[in-house]
Amino acid sequence: MQMSDKNFFGLVFAALSVQFLLGATFVYTPLDQVEIYLAYAISGVLGYLAVLTFVNAREHWSAKTWTIALYTAFGLLLVHAMSNAYKHPLVIMHSVNLVYTATALVRFKNWRKRQTYDHLYTVGFVTFLACALITVIRKDMINAEEFEATKNAHVFVFIATIEVILIHILSNIKLLKSTTTEGAKLNSRVQFQNDLISIISHNIRTPLSHIYTKLEIEKMRSTPENSSLIEDLSESVQHLVNIVETTLNNRDVISQANVSKPVKELLDTLNNLYGQKVFLTQNGVEPRHNVENYTPMLFGLQNFIDNAIKWSENEKPSVFLKIKDDKLFTIVADRGPGMSLEHLKLYGNPVITNGPRSGKGLGIYFTTGLITTLGYDVLVKTADGKGTIVMVFENATNNYNAFMEKGWVYKYFPAFAKDEAIIEDLTSSAARQFSKAAKIFSK
Repeated sequence: MQMSDKNFFGLVFAALSVQFLLGATFVYTPLDQVEIYLAYAISGVLGYLAVLTFVNAREHWSAKTWTIALYTAFGLLLVHAMSNAYKHPLVIMHSVNLVYTATALVRFKNWRKRQTYDHLYTVGFVTFLACALITVIRKDMINAEEFEATKNAHVFVFIATIEVILIHILSNIKLLKSTTTEGAKLNSRVQFQNDLISIISHNIRTPLSHIYTKLEIEKMRSTPENSSLIEDLSESVQHLVNIVETTLNNRDVISQANVSKPVKELLDTLNNLYGQKVFLTQNGVEPRHNVENYTPMLFGLQNFIDNAIKWSENEKPSVFLKIKDDKLFTIVADRGPGMSLEHLKLYGNPVITNGPRSGKGLGIYFTTGLITTLGYDVLVKTADGKGTIVMVFENATNNYNAFMEKGWVYKYFPAFAKDEAIIEDLTSSAARQFSKAAKIFSK
């Protein structure tokens, strides 16, 4: 029977807890009181983590306790590593095992912030270097007597080395399989939804088009008494036809989610698509930087850029891509007529007209929904006569309040639509005037 992730992690914590308990009881000498107490403390914390993991406590009241215990175990292991290297530089391998064990624990948490994950690994690496430096400084202690005194610990250290290596290998394999399985499930669900949308849309489009044609014929035959009703019905049906057409045109974009490509490729693609139509610049983009959900992000930026080009009469719009804290931040700015507060309220809403494209209708509604679904915030900054600036960024990296200035109006679409879209008017005074916009995307 296949072991679940929860049981695997719980078993690892329990095994490590028993290992440190045995080490404190049978391996460390009575003179090593600091190591003994540290080993007992680590054993207790790891045992507590094992219990919490087996009872799935991370989903209940003790979730914060689980995180605190993990940080405590991580810190105690690193302190134990340096203390052991100081007292017994000959068994430096044991200190290395302790550092490896500490960094292995980091793998067992679903980190929301990659930056925290990287910081912990950096702390582990610095501790490793500190242990090596301590060993060099205290190399005079490495002699025959010291070796004789510590030879009983070498078997324990050897077993611990094999164990830590296996933990790293197994945890990497387990997490890789879990990620692959989740990706396959997501792609399967997306494919099913796309197929379902296609079936429904195709079956709706034909009768709607037929009804619209009939209404247009009836409009030519209508009398003054019923012409208004027929026109309203015809316009409503045409709205539905437009919705179906837009859905069919864009349904395949989401299926390209989770595909990561270099940001440099995104820049090159935008440059090839728009050439001299925009001012395209970048800052901080390096070969190692990638953008997740490449195709949906490219599609969303194209819609924003197309809209900016449409409204730019005398000056080309600017497109700026920046990497900040390894996160993508983009700006699409035009020097067009801008929008008033009333027009901004309609921006990103599913507004459809039978006339020429306004650049604020169903296309922008779909685009803002797509970008926020990918985990990005969208901030629209505009004012009459000043143009429109669209910013796309991750909330964890940028705070949209930092972009506020007097004389503009703003509309903020949070990632995943966890809150309602927010409109702020700073045209009349420096004091903010908040107003809630209608919630337009599902969680």
